[in-house]
Amino acid sequence: MLDYINFFLSAPKEYCVYSAWMLYAFWELYKVVPSIEINSELLDKMCRYYEFWEDTHRLKNGLFWSIDGYDAMEFSISGTPDKKHRIKGVRPTLNSYMCADAFAISEFAKIVGDLEISQKYLQKHEFLKKEINEKLWKDGFYRAFHYETIEELEALDTSNTSLVREEIGYIPWMFGIAPKEYNGVFDLLLDENVFACEYGITTADKSHPDFLYESTHECLWNGYVWPFATSQTLSALIYTIKNIKI
Repeated sequence: MLDYINFFLSAPKEYCVYSAWMLYAFWELYKVVPSIEINSELLDKMCRYYEFWEDTHRLKNGLFWSIDGYDAMEFSISGTPDKKHRIKGVRPTLNSYMCADAFAISEFAKIVGDLEISQKYLQKHEFLKKEINEKLWKDGFYRAFHYETIEELEALDTSNTSLVREEIGYIPWMFGIAPKEYNGVFDLLLDENVFACEYGITTADKSHPDFLYESTHECLWNGYVWPFATSQTLSALIYTIKNIKI
């Protein structure tokens, strides 16, 4: 695992194209296998990896933009509004991953003994946690807000966009980001009018008019059940039941 981490952290520009919660996953592993050596060189690589995403995907408002395809969730309802081309969005995906990764770096920095870095990344974590809950939670669910231009993403007008509920709205619970009072949305997983279907959990709200819209693209996240999304949602549910917080 350490070789795997070092490989991906060695050149983030080349290897880190798709969004992921890699550093937080490494932290979860370390809690089980604390014999893994954490040193200043590895910590520096983690910081450079995080800074790469900041340099390429952070907006002036402090949130991160991504495209559904590079979240491995292409041709969604919110991210492909005309059903033909994908547009950038401020999404629960990358923002939650960066929030979790900042927490992981803060914890690894404590192990190394670099309290300055630890505090710096803890502040990044707390900022994103606050912004996700204040900006991405709307009308009882975490939403993805997509716009054609960076300027629109910067302004983040959450009143003038599609309000589709998508399964990615459960991702903040994977990392203890969501407050306890939001937990009622898990009832929607059993609602046959929203996410429940015969074969699992749909990736989009069944009641939305664009649910299962027609497309020749091979990867549709407009309602079809995907194991990746299902694993994220079930992980979020498990963490919520266990009341795991970071």
